[in-house]
Amino acid sequence: MLLADIHLGGIDMTAKRLSRIIDRINAVQPDVVLVAGDFLTDWAADSADIIEVAAQMKRLRSRYGTVAVLGNHDHGSNTLLLRNQLEQSGVTLVDNGAVRRGPLILAGSGDSVSGHARLGGTLAAVRRLRAKTDGAIVYLAHSPDILKWLPQGPAVLLAGHTHCGQIVLPLIGAPVRVSQIFGNKLRCGSIRIGDKHIIVTSGLSTSSLPLRIGAPPDFWVLTLSGASHAG
Repeated sequence: MLLADIHLGGIDMTAKRLSRIIDRINAVQPDVVLVAGDFLTDWAADSADIIEVAAQMKRLRSRYGTVAVLGNHDHGSNTLLLRNQLEQSGVTLVDNGAVRRGPLILAGSGDSVSGHARLGGTLAAVRRLRAKTDGAIVYLAHSPDILKWLPQGPAVLLAGHTHCGQIVLPLIGAPVRVSQIFGNKLRCGSIRIGDKHIIVTSGLSTSSLPLRIGAPPDFWVLTLSGASHAG
């Protein structure tokens, strides 16, 4: 299960709406829940929003738990409180690290948009895990831009951040360039570039404007098989 861009605290993501989404996710009975960042809507989110989003994450139910990275909106004056609350709620944060869950090695990147990506740390953590056990590697990042720095070879990358453009107009498409590096090439959906398979979720909420046109919110139910397939 992949979700991202909760942005709790915005007018279109209340605690009540998020609770309903959590219920829908739990109904799927996922093996693992992956959250690709942006739990909050504001860089200076108040403690009430942080406590609430962590409480909602605690309600998630899956076989191997919830694994997450932070997004650019999560890095602000209360980042430490957010980290602490999420971890106390059972969320495993893997920014610039990696963890094994079932048959998978989940390799997390810090947020590249806000300058917190340290892929060297991620790859070092993967090597330590691979020295002890086998496992298919799945990369998790807030922004799909991290694709530029992934090592050569087949890989699966799961990301959010783009909101699928959030406003996508007929004929014109998405007026906003959603990726700093790849433009709209990685706007959303299932994308293959060479031997890399990228899944970019549209996310659950909005940013800047509480409006979506032609880019509905979503979360992804994924079935992973082999070392480099997602479907």
